[in-house]
Amino acid sequence: MLPSAPFAGDSSYVHLYSIHVDSASSRQVIVTSPGALLVAGGGTHDDTFGALPGNQFLHPAAPPTAPSAYGFTLGGANGGYFTLVIGTTSTDPTTYTLTVGSERTGP
Repeated sequence: MLPSAPFAGDSSYVHLYSIHVDSASSRQVIVTSPGALLVAGGGTHDDTFGALPGNQFLHPAAPPTAPSAYGFTLGGANGGYFTLVIGTTSTDPTTYTLTVGSERTGP
């Protein structure tokens, strides 16, 4: 688990992370916040920034509301670095906690 990361009213509205997953492994990712957050990401290797539709994800699909809680799995067949973006559209200060689980072999 990473320490709470702040979004202050006068700071950046986006934080960027790179998460490594070995081939044929996966990691559970959990993001929680008292504020309204968006969590987006993309795939690995030739699609590092999630440019291909099949490798993109966005939580939630609609505008976010507070509080926020998202859980999902990164990985599968291909290993590599996944891009994870955590952001807010609000100027209200908030914090969040990002938990990245240990790698698990299998789907």
